[in-house]
Amino acid sequence: MGRQATAEELLAQAEAKGYKRGAHAERDQVRNREKHVKKVIKDQDRTLRRYVLWHLAVMQRDAAEHQRPRPTEEMARERCLRPGVAAPDLVTVKDFFRFYIATSKPQLTSVPTVDSINTIVEWFFAGFTRVTGTDTDKEERSEVYNWVRKVLTREDLVVKKHRPKHNFQERDLTRLLLTLWTKDDLSFIHERYRIQFTFIIRVYCWTGARLSAFFTNGLRYRDVNLVLQRTSTGRWRLIYKIDQRWVKNNRDPENIVFGTAGREHDRFIYDDSAFLLTMAMADKALFGYETFADLQEQEIPPGENELVLRFKVSMLDKPILRKCTKASGVMDEPMPRSAFSDILRDTFRNAGYLCTTSVHAIRRQLGKKVDEIYTEVQRSQHLTQADPRIFGQSYVANTSSVDGQAAFLGEQVDHSHIDYFQSLEKFREPGLPCELPAHIEESLRQDRRRQGLELEVQKSSKKDPLQLKESKKRLASYLKTLRGGALRQYQESWIQQRRDWKIITRGREQARDLDRTDLVQSLCLLFPERARLAQRLASDKLLTAETKWLAMEDLYTLCTRDFSVLYLPGCQPVAGTCPVECCQLVLERLPKDGRNQHVQVCVRREIASKGHFLQSDVHYCHLCFDWFVGQELWDSHCQRHLQTLPSKQCGTITYCHTLVRPGYCPFCLGDVSKLAGQRLGSWCREHSLWTHIDSHLVGQHWPLRCPHPQCDNHLVDEKDMQFHLIDEHGLGRTRLKQLEASALSSPRLSDQPRLKKRLIDEGELSWMLPEDFSSSHPVKKRRRNSSTMPPSPRSPPDDLVTPLLLHHVVAPPSPLPATASMPPWDGEVSRGDRFSLDRQSPTELSSLDSTDGTLVDSPRWDDSVFLQFLRSPSPESETPARDDEDDDDEDDDDDEEKSHVVPTSDTPTTSANAGKESRDDQRTNAPPEGRSKISIRLRVKPDPPPAPPRTKIVLRCPARKRLHQRTQRRRRKAKSAQEE
Repeated sequence: MGRQATAEELLAQAEAKGYKRGAHAERDQVRNREKHVKKVIKDQDRTLRRYVLWHLAVMQRDAAEHQRPRPTEEMARERCLRPGVAAPDLVTVKDFFRFYIATSKPQLTSVPTVDSINTIVEWFFAGFTRVTGTDTDKEERSEVYNWVRKVLTREDLVVKKHRPKHNFQERDLTRLLLTLWTKDDLSFIHERYRIQFTFIIRVYCWTGARLSAFFTNGLRYRDVNLVLQRTSTGRWRLIYKIDQRWVKNNRDPENIVFGTAGREHDRFIYDDSAFLLTMAMADKALFGYETFADLQEQEIPPGENELVLRFKVSMLDKPILRKCTKASGVMDEPMPRSAFSDILRDTFRNAGYLCTTSVHAIRRQLGKKVDEIYTEVQRSQHLTQADPRIFGQSYVANTSSVDGQAAFLGEQVDHSHIDYFQSLEKFREPGLPCELPAHIEESLRQDRRRQGLELEVQKSSKKDPLQLKESKKRLASYLKTLRGGALRQYQESWIQQRRDWKIITRGREQARDLDRTDLVQSLCLLFPERARLAQRLASDKLLTAETKWLAMEDLYTLCTRDFSVLYLPGCQPVAGTCPVECCQLVLERLPKDGRNQHVQVCVRREIASKGHFLQSDVHYCHLCFDWFVGQELWDSHCQRHLQTLPSKQCGTITYCHTLVRPGYCPFCLGDVSKLAGQRLGSWCREHSLWTHIDSHLVGQHWPLRCPHPQCDNHLVDEKDMQFHLIDEHGLGRTRLKQLEASALSSPRLSDQPRLKKRLIDEGELSWMLPEDFSSSHPVKKRRRNSSTMPPSPRSPPDDLVTPLLLHHVVAPPSPLPATASMPPWDGEVSRGDRFSLDRQSPTELSSLDSTDGTLVDSPRWDDSVFLQFLRSPSPESETPARDDEDDDDEDDDDDEEKSHVVPTSDTPTTSANAGKESRDDQRTNAPPEGRSKISIRLRVKPDPPPAPPRTKIVLRCPARKRLHQRTQRRRRKAKSAQEE
């Protein structure tokens, strides 16, 4: 036995480790300091603040009666919650809880439940002792509990009622996952969130963990162990163990964990290990493996049955379930609990369930199944319940699990009828609407409290942003409550009517509910891996080793895809720039909702340029995401779509800032007298589509049958038609005011894009002719040798592709013909050396690409206007009246105008017949409003040799007349000064 340490040595050793005698005497005097967890302390503080406010209200009333200074909340807290204050008597406590009940907002019924108030009582007594240090009498506490259960129940101030307890069964899980992957989401779900939710909801079903187990501080890679285990077939399978650190009442989560094991499953819908492995690969977390091909090469050494994998040291503290946003993508922060709860609630509603579910319903079902196979101790261990009696008290469904009939008669047990009443199936009705009908939404505008809150927002001054913010917050909160209550009431009525209808029709008719899969169908075309994953999840076939690896490759592709901005096929940027060779604009300079649109405009221009087509002949189909060139080919393609319309959806669909499904007019779709391309005319802005629909409603006789080919509803008036288009055909709920009948007469020309900034600062725009490019006027240097093109556009046969000259173009209006080096001009910036897209500001570029109020696959409004410029009479044929002042300020070269026709290699520069033909075209095709509102002449102004001639478009607008005159004067003065 060695020498024992002396007292001085022990004290020195303790002081070296930070010990100081009596340093914590004051804190150590407090009993039960760490008795309660943070959540319970927060609940106690909230209850005690209500107690302080109750005292404060009495103090303020007394002060007002005796004309004393108004007391504050700190003064009330000092009176009733200061350290060492005496505990309130029994009468005071009971009176406070009557006040608490009167100011509470119960959720289950109109009055609070006995259990909820007794929980509040417990928080009050425990919190009072924690804050003041004064113990309360145990007998008085028991008296209050008994008083709540008996006296207040007889007075109808509280009610003995509990939430119904049902079980989340296997078919509920299957239906939930299929809805998540095969139906349109009620709100945007990031694809990484979709994969993470699919993984974690199954982990909850296997482990029976509480909701906070994986979201308190996040599920991290150090909490997971991966092992490859040899199977009887000679290959290996993946097994894993997940440690639950945040178990209930676990005060040391760093050292005390509870593990649950899992394994692969042959059905992909239940194979959570594949999703776990995919997320690890996407995060580059596995040591020694960078791709799935590396992992496929792995073998278990001979003589061994397991091979332990590990994660990289730098990834151990990284979360597996990560936060994702459209703007920032996948982040290093843990996935918030609210994100999981929102996805669970919305997907459950989308699956047709009237009620929602919780993790407790999953724990009840798992406990029931485990109780049939394992012992009571094993069940309590798996559910992390310290007391085995808790399961029988709180984790049993309201319906008995015993088949009493079979037991009494001695027959074989059948639990199918019991499973129905214990499950959530009785709360489900296929086709249950998830949104309020438009007419009910409209009626909610008459709510008086809503009108008062809206008036309060209007009166709130912008100079007081805090007041305005609070007013908007109160309005938004009330609108959420108002709509939620109305939706719940409508859904209950809808279910009752649907079930009555099934009885009346004897079940022989099938309901025609809306198929909410329009967005999913488009996404499956854009992301083929999404379609393959949905098929594998819905399949009952067992996965082979090869198909499982292919499925994980699809998961990896979907998990690592960038969803900040969706680019349609053929519009993917190259190194962050526009893929069109002559543009190469940095797309980050544009707003996100204009990036794909900008690329589409450039691609359309490039296709027209290389194929010598007008841009109005190049069409993009959003139903199959492909380009088509030529009106005849476009009409035949649209006819095939019209014969097999995928749904009744007519409203626009936007995904990740990009239009994936344009709007369609139901009247045009049902008009068989029009060409197929006209019937399938698409609209990118719904307010323009509403304006177009209004033009069809002018002069209609009611009642009217819905014009959509797949709809046969009869509408009684225009308002009924509007509600029907919103509810059945998916048009936007934001309905603008109806325009005047004059504006509705020509919807396509009236929907002109509003430019934020004028493109032309001077009075005229000039560009080089194609044949005029020479060494003295070189073409702008190209930065790339090859051009990134979309999928090859489908073109008509070669014998139908002929150069379109100016004299070939008749109505409808079209832009200039294409040449080898310059495409048709349709109102955008030309490709000459005078303008370049990469020199424009983001505001100008967004204005250039704006199609506000235009048809997606129809000629732009500026195509028709520009053709009117070309068809305007030449100065030699028609001389407009001019003022003397205007004659003095015009250039001398203006008298040397030759012709209004743009010279090309195929047409003569000047011709009397061409001038006559232009005048005839103008009289027959040009709209009268275009001739009366604006006067534009196209002139050829020869420059002094050796400069080649330039073509000018002079804008004769009264508003710009004087500005043009002043500009000419300054130019002449500057030229005279240089000569002197």
